[in-house]
Amino acid sequence: MPHRVEPTTQRQASGLPVVLVLCVAEFMVLLDISATNVALASIRRDLGFSQADLQWVVTAYRLVFGGLLIFFGRLGDLWGRRRVLLLALGTFSLASLSCGLSQAPGWLVGSRAVQGVGAAMLVPSALSLLSGTFPEGPARNRALGVWGAVAAVGAAAGLLLGGALIQVSWRGVFLCNVAVGLGTLLTVRRLVGEQRGPAGGRLDVAGALTVTGGLAALVYGLSQVPAQGIGAPAVLGSLALAGGLLAAFVVVEAHAAAPLVPPSLLRVRGVAGADLVMLLGSAVVVAQAFFISLYLRQVLGYPPLVTSLALLPSALTVMVVSNLVPRLLPRFGARAVLVVAGGLLAAGMALYARLPVDGRYLEVLAGALPAAAGLGSAIVAVTIVATSGVRPEQQGITAGVLTTAQQVGGAIGVAILASLAAARTGQLALTQAPLVALHGGFQLAFTVASGFALASAVVAALVIPGRAGAPPAAPPER
Repeated sequence: MPHRVEPTTQRQASGLPVVLVLCVAEFMVLLDISATNVALASIRRDLGFSQADLQWVVTAYRLVFGGLLIFFGRLGDLWGRRRVLLLALGTFSLASLSCGLSQAPGWLVGSRAVQGVGAAMLVPSALSLLSGTFPEGPARNRALGVWGAVAAVGAAAGLLLGGALIQVSWRGVFLCNVAVGLGTLLTVRRLVGEQRGPAGGRLDVAGALTVTGGLAALVYGLSQVPAQGIGAPAVLGSLALAGGLLAAFVVVEAHAAAPLVPPSLLRVRGVAGADLVMLLGSAVVVAQAFFISLYLRQVLGYPPLVTSLALLPSALTVMVVSNLVPRLLPRFGARAVLVVAGGLLAAGMALYARLPVDGRYLEVLAGALPAAAGLGSAIVAVTIVATSGVRPEQQGITAGVLTTAQQVGGAIGVAILASLAAARTGQLALTQAPLVALHGGFQLAFTVASGFALASAVVAALVIPGRAGAPPAAPPER
């Protein structure tokens, strides 16, 4: 009997309302991430965090989020993506309430970890529901274009909202999620139909434990590199643990009767290529956002809210380009779009590397616009490629693997580039003024990021199928 997606008895709403409600769910998570980063200084003052412990407000979330994405992507395929999304929205909303009411550092860090659980359930289930609502082709491509545009708006809105809310209280950054999350939960219950794989599937528990532990250790080790250095015992121990657990995961999957990540999935050329392009591209994008914000704040002296406003044109560019890409794919193909996207990202990073220590905003904008156009092109095209040629019952695990590549790539990018920037700054500080030395570190980071972007273009040229919407058929299930 052929595999099929089992719909619920509830009526499935038409496409546009489903797209909008799923994008609102994504928007909430992205807004929270960027707004929390803006609020860290206020959180430290109010709750009495030490400088060393403050990073756990971010790290606790990232560890859980990055570690559990593949597990929850697969769980959605087996248990029902709508069911997992509803649980995610409830978990994220209640954890946000707890964050907003926190009275002590441990309380907030624990609540952030639970938020990470909710986010790890939410992102792959929402993305797989979105791709599963539409057949491959223009309708799905347009829906994923909206998804990519919302990603840009959510990140930018988080910066603006965070900058505004911390003028009153950092708690509002978390409390604003509660009403949005619960409202989205009720709307999903009414509009979105269930999707799952065929009955009788089993969850590979050993695979889930090894990959979750391995990814969490990897994300933690990479997150500690900028502060402690690559040779620190905590970093080396975490990376060694990650390597052991991920190697064990490969062995477990090779012998599992129902592997967590089916081998047939990774043999779909578009999936493997898209994951690798996402890994490299995210290393550029996350590090770029990190360093350009520091350049505006620490080198040019912009206050937080002005920094957020300065980054707004980038978000608007991503939003516009994301909606144009679905029209370009049928004509030029996914490979060409991703090669051009990598080139635009590389050009943007190269222009950032040329920013002077006394730069002007127009010079920043000259690098920001091509980088944003590259990001808007890449995020849509790579998502379309990753979800094409994949069986309906594997859309959840596909979304989980793709989002994991995004998270791990971002962690790798920040770890490598922040370490290089710090080393360069320390070297220059022996002979240069502190501000000049800091600026020199940023220039090196942008130069290396440009190389990562070019590498993503090369990978796209070599491994991505040329025509959007017509990837090779998936091979038979193992």
